[in-house]
Amino acid sequence: MTTSVASKRLFQEYKHLTQDPPDGITAGPISEDDLFIWEALIEGPEGTPYEGGIFPAELKFPKDYPLMPPTMKFLSDLWHPNGGLRSPTLLPCSLLGWTQQCRGWKMWMDRWLT
Repeated sequence: MTTSVASKRLFQEYKHLTQDPPDGITAGPISEDDLFIWEALIEGPEGTPYEGGIFPAELKFPKDYPLMPPTMKFLSDLWHPNGGLRSPTLLPCSLLGWTQQCRGWKMWMDRWLT
């Protein structure tokens, strides 16, 4: 897949995000010059220890997106469920439910938040 196809896809997903944003999430490219690096602000879900928190993250999309998942790095310290405070952590989105059937921002975020 060429970069232009990935860029078009990311632009379409960004446009969709601005028109129908998911609850508790703001995301988009850091710069208009590079659609492959995004910033996100994720609100802590109600009824969890993260409630009331705002968690910044950086997403990096590969040049062959959507065939390959982005990586996501939380930019603040987080309390990990296995115990202990963790410094900014890089997560491959495959750990968050990314599959070939789940390509696209909205489906990915829906899986991650549920």
